[in-house]
Amino acid sequence: PDAVCCVVGTCASGFTENTGGDVIYTCDDIVTCKAGSKVQYFWEAFPAGAGPTHRTTYMFTYIEPHPQRPSLLQMLEDYWQLMPAYQQLEGLDQLEVERVMFGLLPSWKDSPLEPGCDRVLQIGDASGIQSPLSFGGFGALTRHLPRVSGAVKEALDVGALAREDLALINAYNPGLNTAWLFQVSMSVKVGTSCEASFINRLMGSTFAAMEQLGKPTMMPFLQDVVQFRGLVLTLAMVMAKNPSAVPEILAKLGPGPLLEWLPNLSALGLYALAVGLVEGNQELVAEWQAERSPLQQWRWRRRVESWKYGAGLDYSLSE
Repeated sequence: PDAVCCVVGTCASGFTENTGGDVIYTCDDIVTCKAGSKVQYFWEAFPAGAGPTHRTTYMFTYIEPHPQRPSLLQMLEDYWQLMPAYQQLEGLDQLEVERVMFGLLPSWKDSPLEPGCDRVLQIGDASGIQSPLSFGGFGALTRHLPRVSGAVKEALDVGALAREDLALINAYNPGLNTAWLFQVSMSVKVGTSCEASFINRLMGSTFAAMEQLGKPTMMPFLQDVVQFRGLVLTLAMVMAKNPSAVPEILAKLGPGPLLEWLPNLSALGLYALAVGLVEGNQELVAEWQAERSPLQQWRWRRRVESWKYGAGLDYSLSE
């Protein structure tokens, strides 16, 4: 894989402060892990349903596959050492560990994956529609379930079972590909160096900008949906408040990842524009579609869905 999110954690009882949760939390800058390489550890925590003092805590990091990267066992050793400070505990002895959890969550740049033959469609993790930022494909599958299930039913109805047609169900997604730059910026490649506080400062300024822009910008990102308007406004605000951010990012990442990212950002905007044009001319589109065969109509609906989901416009902010 091109990248891996490594996760370790526990569900334990004995927590006295157990009313809130964290989505992405850091309490340290970039550290040297047990394997000797530099990593930025992130945390998540939330109350568990087993009881009022039960709490789940995860520690995770984004890395590239490399022999110098920590094993899950080495990460667990860091977890036992760092978790009490994160949860403001006097020590681990006040907790009763119910379960230890761990996992390796790989992701590939060449995603979503195209079908390899007729009549076979990958779904969930196997389809590659999960983000390099999110934990596996369950969330990705639930978001895409109405789109995929409807497309599969229609494909059976009209006989759209060739691999070329099935590839339209999980087509190119600029929102997914745009997230790769975020993943790279939240990690430190082996053999490179940067200021220990770089990732925390970058994320701090980014989240401060999103918070100022409000829930329509913040909530989609926290739920792993990338939208052109929110992304551009956030980047503009970060650069306006911190003009040195761009040179720092270039120095850390190099020009390669940014050059790969710009076409995906442009496609994100074009997809949003295409959705607006289709939804603003529904009568004309319906007349044009009525003159096409059932198979052509099926292909058109898949393209419109790919634009909508690719631009993150399937997301609606709940009250």
